[in-house]
Amino acid sequence: MLAILLLMALSGCTTLRQIAHGTERGPSPEAELRAGAAALEAGDFSSAREHLAPLTSGCLNLPLERRAALLRASAEIDPTNPDGVPTTAAALAARVFVHSPAGDPDGALARSLYVLALDRGASVPFEPYDMACEVPVRDATAALPSATEPSTASRLSALSDSLTALNDSLLARNDSIAALRARTYAAEERVRTLEHELERIRQLLRGGLDPRP
Repeated sequence: MLAILLLMALSGCTTLRQIAHGTERGPSPEAELRAGAAALEAGDFSSAREHLAPLTSGCLNLPLERRAALLRASAEIDPTNPDGVPTTAAALAARVFVHSPAGDPDGALARSLYVLALDRGASVPFEPYDMACEVPVRDATAALPSATEPSTASRLSALSDSLTALNDSLLARNDSIAALRARTYAAEERVRTLEHELERIRQLLRGGLDPRP
């Protein structure tokens, strides 16, 4: 009995030491970042979002958090991601941008991702700041570019509308052509009937008979 109690006490001490040193926690932020990057590289966007989302829910004050936000933003505008949300990418990129000092590589990349998100049809404006976080180092509304040209998404949408209208026009034209062919065939049938009737009349006249029925 004493041995059992001693074993339980030692086990409890070990558990306490594990909790104190964080060894019983989940994966470290670094491990989650690597897992998210690996999933993104493999094209597994759902898993990438699952690993990266917890790292981007804070204030993005840490370099690791900003890197996770950049990875997630790139996943949201990846053309091969059927569930990508460009507005989410733009918001994440803007948050990284405002928390990056001028000349910082993360800020430069965030700006490019922001512009790409706008080109993919991101909805703006949105608020890149979080009042619960520290004060941003710069103003996104003053430094981030705005979409001055029609986005690729809007151009593709307009092209799709044009193609739909053209297809409808072609279908209507095909119907008209089919109707014209039907009328032409009917007219040809009437001509053939008249020709047969004329030939009958000629034969009757040559035989001196009355052509009237």
